[in-house]
Amino acid sequence: LDRYVKEVLKVKYYVRYMDDMVILLSTKEKCRIVMGKIKKFLINELKLELNNKSRYYPSEMGVNFCGYRIYDGYRLIRNGSKRKIKKRIKKWKKDNNMGCLDRKKMMISFNSWSSHIRHANSYHIYQKIYREIENIMFGRSIKFLSFVWAILLTGVFALTVNFLMHFKMKKTDMIESLKSVE
Repeated sequence: LDRYVKEVLKVKYYVRYMDDMVILLSTKEKCRIVMGKIKKFLINELKLELNNKSRYYPSEMGVNFCGYRIYDGYRLIRNGSKRKIKKRIKKWKKDNNMGCLDRKKMMISFNSWSSHIRHANSYHIYQKIYREIENIMFGRSIKFLSFVWAILLTGVFALTVNFLMHFKMKKTDMIESLKSVE
């Protein structure tokens, strides 16, 4: 198919990844002609068919390819990908609250997703999802017992310093220490 499209049909802008392909042509009429020829080639030579998703669109709508919506000058991730990660985060939060979250699998999944979206203009969605993952990993809530321990440790430290300094201060002659050096 690749050789047929590039060498026989002489299509300049053709990209294929596994079973996804994108062909960029200048007019709708050229798209109709090329698509018809490709359908005939697939049926006659390869005994294959294009699936019912095969369409042609104006370039302003963007190209839906390999998990991205590609426009002239920028790429966005598909909305389905956003929905999927948000659904996973909901599940991870639920599993975390129940105490059965596999953090290693969660991080593998998140790293895979974040590597994919880094090729798109997706800074804000990445930051939002990253904060959610961080909250799952490290939590936001501070338990009451943590405040009690903080108060107790601060008190013990202050009392220890005051106790030790008390004896040091008793040995110091305050009148002598206040005299200026002349």
